[in-house]
Amino acid sequence: MGQVKQLIRLGGEPLLAHVLATVRAAGLNDIIVVLGAAAGEIEKHVALGGFRLVRNPAYEEGLASSVQIAISQVPKASAAAVIFLADQPLVLPSTVLALINEYRESNPVAVVPTYHGHRGLPVVLDRALFPRATELKGDEGFRSILHKLNNVIQVEVDDPGIVLDVDTADDLVQCEELFRKRGSAR
Repeated sequence: MGQVKQLIRLGGEPLLAHVLATVRAAGLNDIIVVLGAAAGEIEKHVALGGFRLVRNPAYEEGLASSVQIAISQVPKASAAAVIFLADQPLVLPSTVLALINEYRESNPVAVVPTYHGHRGLPVVLDRALFPRATELKGDEGFRSILHKLNNVIQVEVDDPGIVLDVDTADDLVQCEELFRKRGSAR
């Protein structure tokens, strides 16, 4: 994208600020924010008070290194973790709550949201999967591991935000369109 992705503006706010607002609205606690490249710049422009910040010195190795650091920081008392990405600014808090409720009711190894049959994020991961984070390499997240498991529940949600991430200028245009649509629906 040619700039710090977490700081790209959507509706006047950085993408990461939208993600953190969703996390807050969903009522999650002990929230770990992993920062890599441009961490200092992000800290200057995004309100990070109340979050536990962790720096990833190996960010150049890809997404896997950030996921591994995040998983290693989850408190031992936590039965599960919800994994978000900083470039998915339009996930609804109600989606997060639906995933957590399904996890609590069904006790799977993971809960994955789907929108029109397409898997998205965030995901809920049971603590039993945490050791498998060491298997991740490069820009790989847990998706490759979850495809091999039986006890993964998919929850269909009416939330296109789970499949919209900002990797290109076209992705940003799609996010802006959904953002405007949701704003006019309020």
